[in-house]
Amino acid sequence: RLTGAEIEQAVAEGLAVAFDAGRELENDDIDQALSQIVPFVETYEEQVKELRDWARRRARRAGTDRSLRDLFSEAHAEELSGWRP
Repeated sequence: RLTGAEIEQAVAEGLAVAFDAGRELENDDIDQALSQIVPFVETYEEQVKELRDWARRRARRAGTDRSLRDLFSEAHAEELSGWRP
């Protein structure tokens, strides 16, 4: 699995190769760049595993929890809907 930054770097590398060759970017350019990347998750495999284990035990998911949504009344939601920073 690759991070967004790793994919971005592969595209940038592919663009540079194509530019240097004086041609349009091709899928092979990106494929070649991707084949040279060692994914972050492999480089720091143990640290990523520890962080995921820690998060599983101690962190709250960022997604919406329906029970929390139910805490807000419809009137309160209407009151908040007019708020602007």
